[in-house]
Amino acid sequence: GRHKINAVAGFTAQESESKLVTAEAAGFATDAFTYNNLGTGITNRTPRSNADKWSLASVLGRINYAFADKYLATFTLRADGSSRFGDGNKWGYFPSAALGWNIANEPFFSNVKHITNLKARLSAGVTGNQNIPTYQSLSQLGYFRYNFSNTTVSGYAPSTVPNPNLSWEKTFQVDVGLDFGLLNNRIQVVADYYYKRTTDLLLDRTVPGTSGLASPSTASIYQNIGEVSNKGLELSVNSRNFIGDLKWNTIFVFSSNKNEVLSLGSGVTQIIPSISSPSIVKVGYPVGSFIVYQTDGVIQSGETPLTPQANKNPGGQKYKDLDGDGQITQAGDRIVIANQPGLNLGLTNTF
Repeated sequence: GRHKINAVAGFTAQESESKLVTAEAAGFATDAFTYNNLGTGITNRTPRSNADKWSLASVLGRINYAFADKYLATFTLRADGSSRFGDGNKWGYFPSAALGWNIANEPFFSNVKHITNLKARLSAGVTGNQNIPTYQSLSQLGYFRYNFSNTTVSGYAPSTVPNPNLSWEKTFQVDVGLDFGLLNNRIQVVADYYYKRTTDLLLDRTVPGTSGLASPSTASIYQNIGEVSNKGLELSVNSRNFIGDLKWNTIFVFSSNKNEVLSLGSGVTQIIPSISSPSIVKVGYPVGSFIVYQTDGVIQSGETPLTPQANKNPGGQKYKDLDGDGQITQAGDRIVIANQPGLNLGLTNTF
């Protein structure tokens, strides 16, 4: 018949459990025992052990439909449950749909001579990301040793903030594509435009020292905050120039992607991971941007340069005082540079 339908349904489950035990000693009289006689070491070091466990369950289904080899459709739905997320938020649901139209198989196209293949494509779908460390939705206790009445004692204190709302990071993507072949498919062209929007980003946010956590300098919490977009064009041309005894193939590829941070959560416009780091995440700029001083040439002999460096000798680098306060400071004189290529080109010839 002219109708073709096939369907697949499935269930997958995976679980990982890892355990680590470490014992150390030093000051051996001989290395002959290697690690098989640690008790002969003069110095015993604190043993360590750890355990980690996670699981993922997935239900998935797909339906393919084709009519007269001209109209194609695929529909998929998957549900994933991850142990990494909070109660009531472990499951994510990710549908997708794809449509194809083989224009070259239409009757009205039969008189077109030089185009031997022509297909239009449209797809949209959602995918999920759960790639964070385990137990981040739970409150965890950290072990500490401290002095109490001139005696070393041990105890536990909260080391993380629980987040029962922690859930899947989601990426929605739309793709519009065109495939066509020319001159009996001697030249094949594939062109695509895509738009991706990632929401509920799984970001590790620093918690203020007033939280009372055991280590305020490193205390943090994973949250679903922020949005990032990617959009771009991709084009590839595969040309079989000579097909006789001497074969010559040319492949040309072109791609251009624009990445942009759309949101970093309520009231936050930028995140600088470390004051000593040149990295910044800022709304309106691509991920991976830099925040740096703006250069102003080379220090000349006899001048008093503006530079945060201790070395102010001629030949060194000087910088622009953007806020006009007469000195170079991290707060007022750094600019954001978008670290993103405009386009990528490639050309390969094979003989």
